[in-house]
Amino acid sequence: MTEQEANKDKQKLVNSMKLSLVTLAFVLVLMVITALVIVFTPIKEYLPGYNASPALERQVLQLSRKADSLERDLRLKDVYFSNLKLVIEGYDFSQDSLEHYDIYAPLLGVSVDTVEAPRSAQDEALRKEMEGKDRSNRNY
Repeated sequence: MTEQEANKDKQKLVNSMKLSLVTLAFVLVLMVITALVIVFTPIKEYLPGYNASPALERQVLQLSRKADSLERDLRLKDVYFSNLKLVIEGYDFSQDSLEHYDIYAPLLGVSVDTVEAPRSAQDEALRKEMEGKDRSNRNY
């Protein structure tokens, strides 16, 4: 191996060392910048396991309770409308009692959108009477 070839090998080694140090410095600077961005911006709240503040925990708990109460209210209103539908359709409640009546039973297969009220003979007579009268002479 000649002296010139040895110098080339040493130069390659020095260049690769410089490149390694530059790369290492770049990676370290990039890591520091990333850490600073995470620490000093709201991005940290999106990291799993980060406990930002007791106020945030309190807000999450309040929203969870509110969602639970809204779900409960929705279920109760569904039961109410289902029972109202049964009343409108003329369901016979004479056989019902509080001992064996399940308030959620009307929800099975019942849709509030399909309420059909039967017309009684009195209702039909009133309708015919009102249709026969002149509309302009009605007293409200």
